[in-house]
Amino acid sequence: MFHQKRNSYFVILISLICWAVGAMLIERMPAAQAQSAPTATPNAEGVIYRTVQPNDSLWGIAAGAGISLPELLTLNDITEDAVIQPGQQLIIGYGTPPATATVVLPTPTVTPTRLPPTPTFTPLPPPRTAICIKAFSDTDRDGVHDAGEPFRVNVAFTIFNEAVVVGNYITNGISEPYCWEGLTPGDYKVTRSISRNETLTTAGNWSLTLTRGSVLNIEFGSFSKGDPTPTANSVPIAPADVGDPEEMATAMPSSGEPASEGSLTPLVVGIIVILVLLFAGGLLYAARFWKPTSRS
Repeated sequence: MFHQKRNSYFVILISLICWAVGAMLIERMPAAQAQSAPTATPNAEGVIYRTVQPNDSLWGIAAGAGISLPELLTLNDITEDAVIQPGQQLIIGYGTPPATATVVLPTPTVTPTRLPPTPTFTPLPPPRTAICIKAFSDTDRDGVHDAGEPFRVNVAFTIFNEAVVVGNYITNGISEPYCWEGLTPGDYKVTRSISRNETLTTAGNWSLTLTRGSVLNIEFGSFSKGDPTPTANSVPIAPADVGDPEEMATAMPSSGEPASEGSLTPLVVGIIVILVLLFAGGLLYAARFWKPTSRS
């Protein structure tokens, strides 16, 4: 009886020892499988997969991943009876996806564009509006200032309009042509003086109409008794350049031109001739009827 009880205790002891050894082996197997399994890392979406290896089991994969079997089943939406094959991927968790390398592009260098210069407005000067005069010795008596004909000195000019006298000028033979600049457009009159024994070959008084931007050039010709007389075969010379005038005066001389001092007009000469003839006829008529008286 005692031996039977002892044998029973011995069998129970052996059974406990075998159970403990089996439990230890079972606990070590998942650890060995976990150590041999490759390390899993999250993919670009942050999912961690475990590739099934030969002889893997669901509980072994869960133990190697550090999760419980129910968690593994929930992550993969499978049951404990599911059959897994080598190469199959099972989700064992989620993690932070690996950081994507950021490529830093160099900042482009911006070259400043030079702005064009700001245009400046330069006002145009007002157009030239003037009346220019000159007095010359008209040697060939043609009324044109030819080359070689000198200027006259001490000729007094006056220019005026309907309101005021615009200016006076006396020639010096050097500064001519002389111009009155900046005149207001309108009507003007220009007169000149006449010296003793001087005969005009052009008008002495001019009435002019001046427009804006025009330059009127007037030539006043004359000759004196002391000036040389032109020869019959003399050829007129082209007029002298007076400074490229913009516009020549086109006005006609005003009426009422005075006769030059020291000269006789044709009317006066005709009257004198008629008076002389009448006087001579009267003398002849009186001599016909006149008889001398004799003394006793």
